[in-house]
Amino acid sequence: MADKVEVNAEALHTAADKTAQVHDQVRDILSSLQNALSAKGTPWGNDEYGQRFAGGENGYLAQSGNQTDGIATIATSFDHFATTQSKATDALTGVDGSNARGFGADS
Repeated sequence: MADKVEVNAEALHTAADKTAQVHDQVRDILSSLQNALSAKGTPWGNDEYGQRFAGGENGYLAQSGNQTDGIATIATSFDHFATTQSKATDALTGVDGSNARGFGADS
């Protein structure tokens, strides 16, 4: 176990804000991508070549879905990171304040 823990609460809070901004940017990129893909429709057609291109587990539709799902997962991960960083800042600041009061420091 570590002998001491040192946290710069202000820096961690700033990091949480920046991480939340990354979440917002990734979410906005995904939204733009989904809108652009929807606007294109299905330009490959319904003939045999179009079906081979779009269908199956390695086809465009499946792979496109995998990619957009992956981007959504990245956005969600950054949202969780930001929330956890913020909660950690609050918890560590609370513990530090409680300890200081326990030793008779003014808060």
